[in-house]
This record gives sequence, structure tokens and C-alpha cells, in this order.
Amino acid sequence: MKPEQIYEIDAYADGELDPMRALAVEKLMAEKPELRQRYESIVNLRTSLRAAAAQDRASDLLRPRVERSVGRATPLVTRWAGLAASFLFGLIVSGALTWGLFVPRSPAFADMIVSAHMRSLLAEQPFDIASSDRHTVKPWLARKVPQSPDVIDLTQNGFPLIGGRVDVIDGEPVATVVYGRAKHLVSLMTFAKPIRLPADSTIAGFHIHTWPQGSLTYVAVSDIPESELAAFENDVRHANP
Repeated sequence: MKPEQIYEIDAYADGELDPMRALAVEKLMAEKPELRQRYESIVNLRTSLRAAAAQDRASDLLRPRVERSVGRATPLVTRWAGLAASFLFGLIVSGALTWGLFVPRSPAFADMIVSAHMRSLLAEQPFDIASSDRHTVKPWLARKVPQSPDVIDLTQNGFPLIGGRVDVIDGEPVATVVYGRAKHLVSLMTFAKPIRLPADSTIAGFHIHTWPQGSLTYVAVSDIPESELAAFENDVRHANP
């Protein structure tokens, strides 16, 4: 592997590439298995770190061990005040690190979302399952991902249901429902965790709308006019309270 290729794989795994460059790296990984293996190693390591962070907790024996280590020269109240301050500082730092670990970053995360939508436009078909029947699309998505959303038929609103697919965003599978709008497509992605994105933004000519609803976070992306995407968001919100 060339050094510049290693750099780009690392940058891709960190979500630091723009959508067009990310597509080029994905094509390169498809051609070179060793690059794909490096990317998967990074994703696996990240998954392991997340699991370790979620399970890590201090031992119940920690306090007496700390008391013995600091000795009796300092009054107990003073010692524990200092320890409490240190613990609070550590909690703040670890909380910030945990937030960065579990909550996707912006704008890199937004680039990943746009890249996924662009990949669907470049593919032979922009969905994994083609159907205008929500009772067909929803069960299919439910078998593929844990956070399967309610699939809404918005044909009467001018956004006919076309199908569904599974995107991989930041190394995790995401349910995406695909709608039509004239000759354009709207990708509605569903996340089971908070997404740190501006409510409305535009990347490479694609508009992004993000909103929380219930326990899920919805992200709609399309190149239709921003006012039409806002209307789409409104229709989804009212059809899926």
C-alpha cells in the first residue's frame, strides 16, 4: 500500500473526505482488497472501543485503595474533596470523549449521508427492494436493521414510495426509505441515536433536513428545491407523529 492510499483510507474511516473523494476511495477499496481490509480493521477497532467504553465501570474496591494510597497525613475530608474535584474533572473530560465517540460529528457525518445518497444515484437502481407498498418495504427493512422506521405512503402528497435500501453510515447499517419527486429521488434515513447536524444544510447541491421524532432521528436528503424538501419533512412529521 502506498502512503497516500493509507492516508486516504484513514481519512475515509474518520469521515474527513468530501463526497466525491469518498466515492473514489470506495472504488479503490473495491479494486484493492488490502485497502478494504485496512478500512474494516479500523471499523472493527472503533466498534471494540465503543463496546469497552459502554461496559467500563470503576471497581467497588476503588475507594479504600485510594484511601490507603494517599496515607493519613491529610485529613480525610480534604483528601476526598481533592479526589472529588479530580473525579469531576475526569468525568467532564470522559463525557466529552464519549460524546465524540457515540454521537456522529458534523460536517463529516453529513458528507457520509450525502455520499450514500449519491452512491444510490450512481447505482443501477437506487434501492435494494423496489415496491410502492409500505407493507412490503417495512418488513424487509425490519429484517435488515434494528431501527426500522414506519414506512409512510406519501403518494397523495406528491412523494410516491419507490422502495427501500440499507446504507452503511459511519460503519453502521441504516434503514433508508426512497421516495420519488418528479424525476428526482428523496432518501429518508433513520437513526436510532442522536445526530449532530444542522437542522437544514446543503452539501454539493444536495439539501439535508434533520429532525428528531420519538426515539429516532430522521434525515432527508435530495437535490429537489429546498422548499419542496421542507414540505416533505412536514408531511413525514404529520403522518408519523
